[in-house]
Amino acid sequence: MAIRKRIIVACGSGVASSQLSANRIKDLLPKFKMRNIKIDVVDFKTAKSHSEHADLFVNISPGGDTEYACPEVSGIPFMTGFGMEVAMQEIKDILFPDGTETE
Repeated sequence: MAIRKRIIVACGSGVASSQLSANRIKDLLPKFKMRNIKIDVVDFKTAKSHSEHADLFVNISPGGDTEYACPEVSGIPFMTGFGMEVAMQEIKDILFPDGTETE
């Protein structure tokens, strides 16, 4: 069985913006032939601790000076709907750099 990858998505409250972004990412996973991905929605207050057990952090408000234990990508494309394809390719390249675990 393939190893599951974990993505955390965070916004200020861990409710509206991050949930919208997480849903858009989930919807695009099949198109990018990614599977075995768990997506958890968290708030910024807990994002740093969650990043210690994640493979990727999708940050709805990038640009802060906090360092996370996993790679970080901007979640803005998933909020606006513009640039989602590029952002998904970036996610795929980070999670599966050698192309494994794709369908």
